[in-house]
Amino acid sequence: MIRFSRKSWIVRLWFWFKRGVLAVIGLWLAGIILFAFLPVPFSAVMVERQLGAWLSGDFGYVAHSDWVAMDDIAPRWRWQ
Repeated sequence: MIRFSRKSWIVRLWFWFKRGVLAVIGLWLAGIILFAFLPVPFSAVMVERQLGAWLSGDFGYVAHSDWVAMDDIAPRWRWQ
């Protein structure tokens, strides 16, 4: 039977914690870099509405977006 000392258990836990934090940071940065060049497929509002529909039992709801030309957006809402 293999016995692990308390110190080795803490070292192992600390190793996996650091690895998990680095993975989250890496995925976050990869998303930023990826969506700097590609269009974002969904927004936080779309995710919230979709999850809300699923949690209320409405499985027929599908979140969607309609992209419009920059000229069709009111001047005060443009980022230019």
